[in-house]
Amino acid sequence: MKNFFIKILDTILNNRIFRILSIILLSSIIWISFFKNSNIWYDEFYTIKIIDNNIKDIISITANDVHPPLYYLLLKVYTLIFGTGLNPLKFFSIIPLVLILILNEFEVRKLLGKKIANAFVIIFLSSAIVMEYAIEIRMYSWSMFFLYGMTLYAIKYCQKKDSLSIILMTIFSILGIYTHYYVLLSAVILYLIMILFNIKNFYKLLISGLVNLVCYLPWIGILFNQIIQVKQNFWIPEITISTILKYPYYIFRLGNFTNAYIIFISLIIILALYFILKKESKYKKESLICFITFLATCIIGITISILVKPVFYARYASISIVSCMILFLSIYIGNINSKRLRIILLILFVIFGIVSYSYRMHLEFDFSKEYINTVNKYINSDDAILFTSNVEQSVIISYYFENYNYYTLKTYNNSPFKYIKDFNDDIFNQYERIFIILFNNSHYNDDEYLLEYIDTLDLGEWCTFDIYQIYKK
Repeated sequence: MKNFFIKILDTILNNRIFRILSIILLSSIIWISFFKNSNIWYDEFYTIKIIDNNIKDIISITANDVHPPLYYLLLKVYTLIFGTGLNPLKFFSIIPLVLILILNEFEVRKLLGKKIANAFVIIFLSSAIVMEYAIEIRMYSWSMFFLYGMTLYAIKYCQKKDSLSIILMTIFSILGIYTHYYVLLSAVILYLIMILFNIKNFYKLLISGLVNLVCYLPWIGILFNQIIQVKQNFWIPEITISTILKYPYYIFRLGNFTNAYIIFISLIIILALYFILKKESKYKKESLICFITFLATCIIGITISILVKPVFYARYASISIVSCMILFLSIYIGNINSKRLRIILLILFVIFGIVSYSYRMHLEFDFSKEYINTVNKYINSDDAILFTSNVEQSVIISYYFENYNYYTLKTYNNSPFKYIKDFNDDIFNQYERIFIILFNNSHYNDDEYLLEYIDTLDLGEWCTFDIYQIYKK
């Protein structure tokens, strides 16, 4: 009887359709379970306000920002069908991650074998990074999907030398470079790696690169203007050795388990590198494509940040970690000869995945209700709320209180926040009370005004908001 059930289970698991449906269902349940609050942060609110505009204005606003426009355009089209509710917007970020899993089933299983494909599913679903960006209303999960597709079809081209692989690689590349600039950097690196590995057939890659360039021509001028803007003013602080050492603590943060998680991931990477550098290692070229793309992206980003202007932030590394490094680790684990060791490592990934899930659920507590109640306690729609130029996070209040009166010391002419009016002294004649909400213990000093502290809303690991009433001297 036992052998009978094992045989049935084995038959089911070897059925591609059932396997794919099961993976889609399991991943969707995990990620949708985080849909339990109305929490957003500034970048997500920025996204929500951008898609309130028409296509032409979205492109115009994005051109004055620091990102390419494709994600916002895709999201705009999506919202025309599914609406702009918070949960539909979050679900849009789940779609590309599900597509990564589907690509894994169709391509990795054939290219690299079922052991590697199975390892990829386990590591991917257990990843704290994937859980974080699965529900964030930003372009990161789509960037991961496009870079993953580009990397996967680069690997397939190395094996098959077929035209379809280079065409699909080109398509994913074009989509990726219009989604995030670190995908653009990774794409350049990946093409250079591919030329080195395929020097005898480099002409196809050269044509592919030229197609990318031609397709990117409409945006290149805007990219150069954005680079000039970034050189003049950008929010990322100076990068030091201390900053770099803290990157793993941001990327792999798991509360009390962060150190253990970093040590575990580091050891696996070291073992994987030792494995691929051995002459007899299998899938050496495929592993190097993944690892070098990730490493070179980070090194170049950090180098530019140190020598020119800080433009690298820890979350930007998350794109190539998910797109390249999970596949890199999967190749290593799937090729371990010892079945027992392979199972032990995958079980450890699952354990850290459970911890990651628990930690993410902790971070997703619904602070928005507490936030709304605290603001309602002191401020009403007849009052005015002032935002200062160094506390843009505070504009999130206007998401929860749409019909209040908002003013700023910073002009928002070409941004999603055009509804925020410029502040001047006449405001004191229009409103009996004016408030400032400062973010994360920031300060506002002005000789013309007095600030009276009202209250602090402490949201733990998320942030704090300090409420002040402002008076004219």
